[in-house]
Amino acid sequence: MENDKPLIYFKGKQFRKCKYLLFNILIHQIKKWSEINSINKADEKLKNSGELLTENSIHPLIKFWIYCCHLQTWAQNQYDTRILHTSIAFPLLKALVDAGDKKALRIFKEEISSRLINGGPGVIKYLIDEHYHYYLTDVEVCALFEDPEFIAKFDKAYYLD
Repeated sequence: MENDKPLIYFKGKQFRKCKYLLFNILIHQIKKWSEINSINKADEKLKNSGELLTENSIHPLIKFWIYCCHLQTWAQNQYDTRILHTSIAFPLLKALVDAGDKKALRIFKEEISSRLINGGPGVIKYLIDEHYHYYLTDVEVCALFEDPEFIAKFDKAYYLD
């Protein structure tokens, strides 16, 4: 915590500033969110609903512990990129790969492929714009563009706004 803001450090350097917490699900609202399978999908849904938590709605210390729990859960679940927002999960996973984490290297390519195939247009656009597809082989990229579902999502991400 610095100035009541949670920050992520990696190898002693500030890596990312945590942007915001998305939401607080109350027990009686669980069914409303049952189709959400990633933080990115929750983010999209919440931006359209106006139900995002405000910056000041959570005490800074509580916010810090929530971020810590999210990072711990992400690590304990084999760096599953659905647990953290794409804008944090992939750069952090890439930093682990660049630092020599062999487990991260194996998972990194799997997560890129999986999210390109199963992610929404926003995730696909992010991964391509940030050049994560360069970590895939030519054969893997060609296979993506042979999949009509991927092509439809790709078109929506780039051409059908």
